[in-house]
Amino acid sequence: MQPQTLAGLIDAHKQLKIYNIGVVQNIKGASNVGAASDSANLVKFKAVLKHLSKNQQIVIYCGCCPMGKCPNIRPAFEVLSDMKFSNINVLDLHTNLKTDWINKGYPIE
Repeated sequence: MQPQTLAGLIDAHKQLKIYNIGVVQNIKGASNVGAASDSANLVKFKAVLKHLSKNQQIVIYCGCCPMGKCPNIRPAFEVLSDMKFSNINVLDLHTNLKTDWINKGYPIE
């Protein structure tokens, strides 16, 4: 999902769940799970997810480093896939949260 798309969904008050699965600042409305590369945080993430509908729109993001090198995206995505969620979105923060979200004036907490 592109940053401008998520910003529009937030502005429109769409019903989606946003999870910060890294060690960066929270996007408006996001729940901070902690670094998904840490197995304890993945256990916490699974506990949060078990109460959601499998078709709930979910957005995960990290933004600590370039997306291609992120150690947190893949573990979180795999948890969501293994739990059979069908509406998973990864926020495309190509460079990092500061460059691709904050500097563009998108909503932050």
